[in-house]
Amino acid sequence: MKLDDWNNSAEVYSELPDVSNIEVNYRAILAHLGACEGKTVLDYGCGAGRLAQRMERLGACVTGVDISLPMICIAQKVSQNAGSAVKYIHMPNNSLDFLDSGSFDVVVANLVVMMYSSKESIAQSMREICRVLKRGGRFINVFTHPCFVDRGAHDYRNVFFGGFIYLKEGYAYKFVLRDADGVEVDKDFRDYHYTLTTYFRLTLEAGFDILDFEELGYPEDARATYSIPEEYCTYPLAALIDARKHRR
Repeated sequence: MKLDDWNNSAEVYSELPDVSNIEVNYRAILAHLGACEGKTVLDYGCGAGRLAQRMERLGACVTGVDISLPMICIAQKVSQNAGSAVKYIHMPNNSLDFLDSGSFDVVVANLVVMMYSSKESIAQSMREICRVLKRGGRFINVFTHPCFVDRGAHDYRNVFFGGFIYLKEGYAYKFVLRDADGVEVDKDFRDYHYTLTTYFRLTLEAGFDILDFEELGYPEDARATYSIPEEYCTYPLAALIDARKHRR
């Protein structure tokens, strides 16, 4: 997705209920994160800071970075109002050169890698993530499940121009978000499609060992709470790769 599109949509995006993200992705990330008291955590692509604040409440020392300056400003304002100590930093040009090597125990990237328009951009971001991690540090990466990306969820749908072809990579598709009333948001959000093989391969090439892989769908209690139609509960919405930086 183009940076200008994110900047222009920051306020709208930050106010959406984001149920699928919170109930599916956040839960899985926090479960994999486990006990994080005193750990240094980088939220890579932090958006409005919702996940960063949750990790902080569990005792982590959290830094959030995002390429969108308006998003960072929103996160800082929300954080200040909540009395949070999360540190938010604008990340120009996807570069982490303002962070020291080996400075984090964990890096979390939630719904970020699909936004890159090329494999090399993903590879570059993963190399930077690996650099700022301590030896043996963990990288928890959650992305839209590429095998089921054409099916959508109760609060969003994806639009493919020319049809969905799993083995064709790097092409853009539009994701249409819905607000709390189910009304679609008139904003042009774009992601890019890559296969699971590509995500695994790029993770390994960046200097990580893969510890775990999980496919993420709606938990039973969330289905009942939000009256999620059964049609959206028969397949995973997202995938999670839990990786560790080489210890050598």
